[in-house]
Amino acid sequence: MFGSMFKGIFGDKNEEAPRVLEKIDQLKIGDMLDMSDSFGLPKSIREQSFEVKSIDSYYYDERPETEWELLSADKKPVFVSMDSEDNDTEACFSLQLKRKDVEAILGWDRLVSVLDAAEGADIELKPSEQYDGWLADTYHCVEFNNRASYLDGDHRGKNTAPGNREEFRYSKFVSQDETKSFEIERWSKNEIDVFVAVLRPVSDIKDFWPKS
Repeated sequence: MFGSMFKGIFGDKNEEAPRVLEKIDQLKIGDMLDMSDSFGLPKSIREQSFEVKSIDSYYYDERPETEWELLSADKKPVFVSMDSEDNDTEACFSLQLKRKDVEAILGWDRLVSVLDAAEGADIELKPSEQYDGWLADTYHCVEFNNRASYLDGDHRGKNTAPGNREEFRYSKFVSQDETKSFEIERWSKNEIDVFVAVLRPVSDIKDFWPKS
């Protein structure tokens, strides 16, 4: 009885304090976030709520980058990573394109010819109502067939040996105003993943909180 009384007064020392999220990069699986109503956001993610489904790790020139996979209420995945430059951090939201979508906005043969060229070239995309707000008309190449690697899971703050990662080739094309990008990952067995991305202020993420 007295034990229960003192426990009620002073609390259980073994109880963990509730998590408090102060920065976006503290998100863990199961956490939630709400997007703002900014018209700079693509319509498909504007004012939407998302749950963190998974967290993975990428390495570009041995520079680690964490990527969160987000799921909306309709279970459509969106990826987000943090882009930091000159002490300024922005959120990079991206969508993975299906082959038929690449065919519609660029052409699959054109994509392969770009990757097989000796150096990166400019690309032009056709408009798409489905990807409204995600696409620019033209992009110029800023990275071409560079080596990168991937490791499943959240490895923030850990030292990971390169031999444990899966390697791939990475190419990145950006719009003239540098707010949109078209990114290609070429894996072993010539598997190709294609993404379109938008760079937005972190403030476009209106709110975020830990899972209950």
